[in-house]
Amino acid sequence: MSYNNELVINKKVQSLDGSTKYYYQLCDKEMVICVLIPKRNGLFNYCISCQVGCPCKCQHCATGKMEYIRDLSCQEIFAQVDLIKENLDKNDKILFMGMGEPFFNYNNVLESCKLFVKNDIVKSYHNIIISTCGIIPGIKKLSNEKNRPKLAITIGNAIQSKRERLIPISKVFPIRKVIEECIAFQEKTGDKIIFEYPLIKNINDSEEDIRSFIELIRRIECIIHVIPFNEFEGSNLKRPSNNEVKRFVKKLDEYSLDTYKKPSFGIDVYAGCGQLEIK
Repeated sequence: MSYNNELVINKKVQSLDGSTKYYYQLCDKEMVICVLIPKRNGLFNYCISCQVGCPCKCQHCATGKMEYIRDLSCQEIFAQVDLIKENLDKNDKILFMGMGEPFFNYNNVLESCKLFVKNDIVKSYHNIIISTCGIIPGIKKLSNEKNRPKLAITIGNAIQSKRERLIPISKVFPIRKVIEECIAFQEKTGDKIIFEYPLIKNINDSEEDIRSFIELIRRIECIIHVIPFNEFEGSNLKRPSNNEVKRFVKKLDEYSLDTYKKPSFGIDVYAGCGQLEIK
């Protein structure tokens, strides 16, 4: 079945920090969420969705609580940005970090990237980031693309048994195999890889977790985004304190790793990373 780009803004919710959470109604009455995040330099990040629900069921993500319904079409993905672009600047960034696993909707995601560049929504493919929980065939396919977005991998935990509890799809795509594919990706493309580490209190913040993570990624030229967990209804996971986040980041800095603590946007309206859910 094909889906057109008849998206309608069903509702929008403003955060105290200036972020806006958009609820889009699709032509078949399903719903997805997109978040517009203003940056200090006057630019915007568009955090967009690629699926209704998500099949991956990651424990740190509210979307994982939802039933997976379907993939979004290329036009539906493109329209999320096209309908709300504000003071358009081609240096804005598009983040495939909303609802869904991009590599389980690979063709539509890549086709939408072409549209973003072709229609001057963004300056280049490097203004687009695709975030995956480690779908190995998708990483391999992306390495063969002449024009490709930046690649981000959600680590969650470098210890396989712990990662499986947090990211169940890791049973199919073990973290060591994911890293091997990342090494091959980098050797082929020369691109830096972004590693996202959702930091969760008493789950992946121990000394053992830090050592395992450093050992896992040490052969890869990368940027690390430490993302303090954003709590959501129905989850028993807890956000670490600011001091606990600083301690974790400091440990990575000691190894001269290119590490950033990512700020949380929109958490007061459940628009933060990992908080997107249609109820």
